[in-house]
Amino acid sequence: MTTEIGFSARSLRLVLFTDKGSMVANDVPMAQTVKDGRGWYRVYYPLSRFTGATGATTLRAVGLFADESEAFYLGQIRLVIDRTQVKSTLKAEPAITQTGKVVEFSVGLTGGNIDPDIAWDFDEADGVRKQAVGDKVKYVFKKPGDYVVTAVIEDRSGVQEPMRKKIGVRVEKGPEVATPASGGSTLAGGGNTGGATAASKRPTFEVQ
Repeated sequence: MTTEIGFSARSLRLVLFTDKGSMVANDVPMAQTVKDGRGWYRVYYPLSRFTGATGATTLRAVGLFADESEAFYLGQIRLVIDRTQVKSTLKAEPAITQTGKVVEFSVGLTGGNIDPDIAWDFDEADGVRKQAVGDKVKYVFKKPGDYVVTAVIEDRSGVQEPMRKKIGVRVEKGPEVATPASGGSTLAGGGNTGGATAASKRPTFEVQ
């Protein structure tokens, strides 16, 4: 079941009134649902997670309830059979950076319906673990090197299979920061001996 709504509820309650009785889905989460470019929140919820009546052949009415008392706008409700595989693309801006600089990572999702839960790991070498969450995140690398960044994408509705995507980032040594010495004098900062040059090549990376 797919719905589009235009408000910031924390959870929904969906009720399908059928020829065999009611099918109910309680506490459908909204807290981390991604808003699209038009400002709508799109929610996907599989029929297998509804409780109540079974063997229904006719849908007579739909009830939609929220934990907010304000008015909201319902854009669309659909019952769909979706076998489309979601495709994902990762971006790192910039893909070549320096220590101490902010790198912005993002995930783009196209294709089938998904309610994404996205977790990030910024260094595959020490094991993949959750270091940040969201479709857009920022990270600062402290040491030079070539890093493999991993995004683990799961579907909260349970329809789509989990995906794991990777992207490479090259981190070069940034300029040294001047540090005050004892006695009030200042040490001169070192030059940028490891910065990107015109000959620098973008790192190769694998998307799986």
